[in-house]
Amino acid sequence: MSLDFGRVQRPGILLLLILLLHLFAWLFLHPIMPTGTGDDPEQYIRYANQVFSPDFHLGFDQYQNRPGLYLPLSLFFKCFGVNAYSVSLLPLLLSLLTILLTYLFLAKVATPKVGLVASFLVAVNLEQVTYAMELYPDLPVAFYATAVTLGLYYAREKSDNKKRMGWMLPVFWFAGFLTKETMLITVPFILVVGGRDLLRKVHSDFWKPALISSIVCLLLLGLLYYVLTGDPFHRLHSMREFVSSKIDSDGVQAIDIRSHNSSFLPSWINDSLYYLFILLIAIPVIGKSISGGWSSWQSYLSRYAVYLLIFLSLLFYHPQMGYVYMQSRHWMFIIAPLSALAAYGSGYPERKALLWMLMALSCLLVCNYISYGPTRGLLFGLFLVAGAGDYLFYHFKGRTLNFLLIPFFILLVYFVEKNTNFRETNARRGEHAQSRN
Repeated sequence: MSLDFGRVQRPGILLLLILLLHLFAWLFLHPIMPTGTGDDPEQYIRYANQVFSPDFHLGFDQYQNRPGLYLPLSLFFKCFGVNAYSVSLLPLLLSLLTILLTYLFLAKVATPKVGLVASFLVAVNLEQVTYAMELYPDLPVAFYATAVTLGLYYAREKSDNKKRMGWMLPVFWFAGFLTKETMLITVPFILVVGGRDLLRKVHSDFWKPALISSIVCLLLLGLLYYVLTGDPFHRLHSMREFVSSKIDSDGVQAIDIRSHNSSFLPSWINDSLYYLFILLIAIPVIGKSISGGWSSWQSYLSRYAVYLLIFLSLLFYHPQMGYVYMQSRHWMFIIAPLSALAAYGSGYPERKALLWMLMALSCLLVCNYISYGPTRGLLFGLFLVAGAGDYLFYHFKGRTLNFLLIPFFILLVYFVEKNTNFRETNARRGEHAQSRN
């Protein structure tokens, strides 16, 4: 595979290799059945086994009100039985679709080369790999959010059949909402895009069917809950019940993120390598593109990425919600848009952008070496050397060879090699933590 951003031969074969790389990581990590009785995956497995039983009735349990996750799971159980691989099959398939969708979008609005690099960055993202084998709703809902936001741009700016896209995208949004209520995070951004188009009187051939489709989906959702529970607003009531029972009464209200010092969020991001490195590469593109017109995909995704980062950071510092959003899986919305921007930034850099990245990596190397020791410093040094190689090649040749892809691949190999039987390893860590307490 050529790392040059010149002409790519047979991008379909390269895309297939990227998908296979993600699949092999999933296989080598060796999914196993969840064992903790209080674990989230156990709840979804239980409801997947019960959903077609005549005794199944919807209550206010938040897990029970996420049929977008356990309904497909129940079908897999009927086809393949209840085993570790059928449990992990849905997140794997949606992870592969996220990689494919990222490529197809960028191949249409940019170039196949940008699409390949972005799909590679998604495929080797450690968070993406981890939750491709974990039965949590965060990867699936991130897929639906990515499909809706990328589709929203493509439908308005590039599609030859805007009406069909207008009918389809709300269906994807509601599928994401039925998977996890955090799909609501995308609503303010969608409203801003729609409000802007309304004021400028553009793309009405997309928004009219999209509005009708949204109303129809909302009415059908209310009707479904009315038939099942007698309350068309049952889903909203279940969300309120979740907040009151899981957050207000579990002692979470006593955990005030604001009591930490102001560097707490940067420290968390520094530990979240799967977000940190793509963010570093994407920042110059965001800085340059965010002031541009919305018709540019770089500007559109930059605005979306900034919105997500601000919104998630506010949730992180919220006195109650911060406890939840300290978990990195709740940030998976940003993986695809940041990977797309990082892919463009690494392929079409400017001298200032490369210098920014080198200076940022140098500072992080020193700080991590002092705080965490030589192993951590070596990791940042690997990225620094790769970035320096890109800078030198750009200085003499006027283009880059994307050496920065190499450290991402090394990180993936190291992660897979050290975390085979990933869930089992985590369970043992949890047992050790409990025994210490």
